[in-house]
Amino acid sequence: MNRIAKVGCAVALLLLMACESASSAERSVVYVMKHPTYGNIGILVANIDQSGDVTRVAFHRHIAVKALGLVVYRQDAEGVEVFRGGRLISLESSADDNGKHLEVHGAARGEQFIISSPSGTRAAPAEVIPADPWFIRHTGEGTLVTPMTGKILNMRVSGGDEVNIAIQNIHVQARHFIVAATDRQQEVWLDQDDVPVMFRTVEDGNQVDFILKTPATDDATTRTANFPQ
Repeated sequence: MNRIAKVGCAVALLLLMACESASSAERSVVYVMKHPTYGNIGILVANIDQSGDVTRVAFHRHIAVKALGLVVYRQDAEGVEVFRGGRLISLESSADDNGKHLEVHGAARGEQFIISSPSGTRAAPAEVIPADPWFIRHTGEGTLVTPMTGKILNMRVSGGDEVNIAIQNIHVQARHFIVAATDRQQEVWLDQDDVPVMFRTVEDGNQVDFILKTPATDDATTRTANFPQ
């Protein structure tokens, strides 16, 4: 098991233990998507539900890029990721990518994670994790699967330095990580509770910032957004 996967599983187990005393409840975290040229282009919502050692993450992403008042690009994507004991056991997603339909299906089988997508069926290591920012905690190497396309990517995480970042005009101390994968780069800013207050994705030369819309305060519900770790 690679270092990133070990860290992810360990934190997931801690999260599950912390939630055992609470009843199963769904929680939501919302991010605004911002493009350097087109401004606000969409929204990402993640709903997280934990019951016993099973964590279910349902997400929805809506993008509408406008130029001269007209929508020139539109995307709607949704999916569900299910973890048991910190391990990804299933992944389902569907998307309308500017008129092109995409579907991804993934399931744990023995020591592999089998992924079916429009580009075919592939096997990833059992410790594969989705390409989501809430899994980044430490530097190291690992394997990612992109929920919308089913691509399997090798990644290397560097950084971790503390910086000061402004979110909703509130200055937040955060650790800054850089995630270099096969065909994309991501930057992640984690607050003191390891919640991603902002993350940035650069793919095919396109940069998109995801900025936490949930109030950036010390409210317990906000600060402990229960993403599977």
